[in-house]
Amino acid sequence: MMKKNATKKIILAALLFLTALFPLSLKSQRVLSYPVSLNSLPTAPSPGESVQFFVSTPSFDSNTAAFNWYINGRLNQALSGIGKNSITLAAGNTGSALEVAVVVLSPDGIESRAEISAPVAGLELTWFAETSVPKWYKGKALPVEDSVVDFVALPDFAVGGSRFNDSQLIYNWSLDGQPGMLSGIGKNIFRVRMSGLPGSYHKIDVTVSDPGKNITKTASSVLKPFSPKAVIYHSTPLGGVETRSASMNFMSAAADLLDFVVEPFFLPLNSGTLAYSWTVGDEKILDNASKGYLLTVNTNNFKGNSVPISVKINDSAGAWSALGFLNILLNK
Repeated sequence: MMKKNATKKIILAALLFLTALFPLSLKSQRVLSYPVSLNSLPTAPSPGESVQFFVSTPSFDSNTAAFNWYINGRLNQALSGIGKNSITLAAGNTGSALEVAVVVLSPDGIESRAEISAPVAGLELTWFAETSVPKWYKGKALPVEDSVVDFVALPDFAVGGSRFNDSQLIYNWSLDGQPGMLSGIGKNIFRVRMSGLPGSYHKIDVTVSDPGKNITKTASSVLKPFSPKAVIYHSTPLGGVETRSASMNFMSAAADLLDFVVEPFFLPLNSGTLAYSWTVGDEKILDNASKGYLLTVNTNNFKGNSVPISVKINDSAGAWSALGFLNILLNK
């Protein structure tokens, strides 16, 4: 019995000792660092783009903390100070990186550190519509309803001074918010058929990354279909088509023999054979086979001060049409 009492006393004494020691151990402990995170926006900037770096401090108020910013390993005194939890820098050339670190001193004197690297890369998204334009036309072919458009991603990625070839990169395409429409290595071209619904448009997004996921960039484009058009030009035997005179009104002498040609714009490349229907004044002139684009008008046949001309172009399948108008003003 005496041995049991002695054992109990020893256990009790040990518990009392640990209880007395535990609060002291809590007081002697010190937090080594608080959790802080450093992020950049954007994560992979384009050359010359402004980049914001910002610190999140969930454990304390950032307004009363001190921030020391290091850019490429050097302390930047001008950007550092109390409450300065964000900075803005300009990105350099493609292949470079903004190496940023921050040392945060909390209000209770605890020091924390975070760092980040923002690689500089370029990404452009362009498109080419598979529609027709005259050979002399220097502008861009525009998409129309049900025509095909090729979207092309043009990345400029480099890591460690070595540039990536387009075929080495990973592409992920989305159409109108639907991801996974096309993805894979080297898939930098995405073909889209435009909607046939009036007033519709398409939003295309592409995300490009290198195989090591060091660089990831996204580009977007919004495109709506236009309408095919037909433009009537004056033509002369010596000068040919007067492409610089695409006016709705054409001045002419009262008695003259005039040639006009119509040029279709933005018809799909698969339109096939075209048919031309002209109207001169109140007279309709049907397609004259291989030269339906050409019209000759004798102003002697008209008594008024103007001669309205219109033309409608249809493809062989009847799916496409374009309208053109011109008014001949006669000097009498």
